[in-house]
Amino acid sequence: MMSLKKKLTAVKTGAASMMKKALILEKLFQLLSQKKCDALLHMSDREEKTDEKISEEKTGKNEVKENDKDEELEF
Repeated sequence: MMSLKKKLTAVKTGAASMMKKALILEKLFQLLSQKKCDALLHMSDREEKTDEKISEEKTGKNEVKENDKDEELEF
C-alpha cells in the first residue's frame, strides 16, 4: 500500500502534467485561430482587390461609352 505522501506526490505530478497538456492545447488552438484569421484576411484582401479591378473595368467601359457619345454629338 502506498503511503499518503507518495499518493500526494503522484497526484501533484499528474495534475502538473495535465496542466502542461492543457496549456499546450490552448497554445495550439490560439495558433490555429490565428492562422484561420490570417487566411480569412488574405481571402478578404483578395476579394477586395478583385472588386477594385471590376470597378476599374466598369469605370473604364463607362468612360469609353461617354467618349463615344461625345464624339457622336460632335458630328
